[in-house]
Amino acid sequence: MKRLFALSALVFLSAPVFCEEASLAIFKSYGSKPDKPSAPAETKTQAEISSVTLRGYISFWTQSCEGAKCGLPSSIKKNEPIEISLAAPKGCGEFTVAKANSSVDTVSAAVSVYAIRSSEEEGCALAFQAQAELTGTVIAQCAARLNLADTVPFPVMTCAGPLGYNRRLGLTLHRKLL
Repeated sequence: MKRLFALSALVFLSAPVFCEEASLAIFKSYGSKPDKPSAPAETKTQAEISSVTLRGYISFWTQSCEGAKCGLPSSIKKNEPIEISLAAPKGCGEFTVAKANSSVDTVSAAVSVYAIRSSEEEGCALAFQAQAELTGTVIAQCAARLNLADTVPFPVMTCAGPLGYNRRLGLTLHRKLL
């Protein structure tokens, strides 16, 4: 079951934005499966991008650790489809955000993706930030500042927090089925 989460438009963010040149000409339209494009890639400049639809997956896992040594993560919920529609901010110095939520057992996850336009002095460049927050029996917050190529078709990141003694619970945002 796919989830589509509405956009919440916000107004101003005064953080500097640094984008790699490669992100200027990268924009892909993806079909129903995040790892299989439904149409050839389109090339758009940052100024032409009005929105992106991010399609990927969220998976939850636990991991046992003894001192500095940790075992391999063990999956507790795999490959839940996530779809986030995110409008690009219209003006320089503005940002928009779209959110998705998921949960496993007594842990809730909130995933937020921000589209950020830098100030006019910085060229009104477009960048992104992905955030994951775990609440409940595990508390954690993780974030990554990304360019367009790292965000589309879906941001990839992990986030984890302590779950009792010598254990942690985390999530992975990913583009392909695990």
